[in-house]
Amino acid sequence: MGARIGASATLSLTPIDEPLEEPMSDAKPDRDIEKDYPIDQFIDKLRRLADCLEQGKPFEIQIAGERVYVPVRATYNLEHEREDGHEEVEFQITWSPED
Repeated sequence: MGARIGASATLSLTPIDEPLEEPMSDAKPDRDIEKDYPIDQFIDKLRRLADCLEQGKPFEIQIAGERVYVPVRATYNLEHEREDGHEEVEFQITWSPED
């Protein structure tokens, strides 16, 4: 019998937008969603991200119906959480539009 390995992965792209005192007309509304993808689609997104990073190009991705443009200047980090027998690894990409 072969061993079965289960995995859960979340691709988290979180733009950092500080609230403005007077919102600009082109300001985007706040958004905080997580979207699950089949493993083949998740791999494709990671591969495209890695290709863009290696080539020094911005990354473009559509998440839950919204197109997101990630600039080259973004900050990339990994997060690991463990709580109550549950573990999570997040690949996080953060930036601010005014940078």
